[in-house]
Amino acid sequence: MEVAANIVWKGGMRLLAEGQSGHQVLLDSAQEFGGTGFGARPTELLLFALAGCMTIDLLLVLKKSHQDPDSLSVSIQATRSDQDPKIFNQITLEFHIQGPLVTQQKVDMSLKLSKDKYCSVYHMLLPAIQVSTKVFLNQ
Repeated sequence: MEVAANIVWKGGMRLLAEGQSGHQVLLDSAQEFGGTGFGARPTELLLFALAGCMTIDLLLVLKKSHQDPDSLSVSIQATRSDQDPKIFNQITLEFHIQGPLVTQQKVDMSLKLSKDKYCSVYHMLLPAIQVSTKVFLNQ
C-alpha cells in the first residue's frame, strides 16, 4: 500500500503539507529558528499523530463494545533529548474519559489492542521511544 504526501514551501519557514486525504496542515518553526510560529511544529505533529491514532483505536473498540463515552480528551507529555537530534525519549498519553457505560476493563483492553495490534504510529516509534498511557475514568 502506497501513501503519498506533498509539502510546498510558503516562504520563511512556513510549509504547507497535504496528504492523500486532501487535508492540509500548516507547519512552521519557532521564531528563534526563523519561523513565525503560525503553524504547528513537525515534532508537535508527531505527538498529535500518536495520540490521534491511539484515540481512534480506543473509540472504535469501545464503540464495538457499546461503550460510547460522553467525553474524551488526551493530555500529552513528552521529554526530549538535550542534544541534537533532540529526539523524544519518552511520551505519556493521559486519557480522560467520561461515560456511565465505559468500564476501566474495556478501556484497558482497547489501549492494549491499540499498542499490540492497531496503532501504526505507535509501532513506528518503537523501540526508540518509550510510550506509556494513563487512564482517568469518571463515570
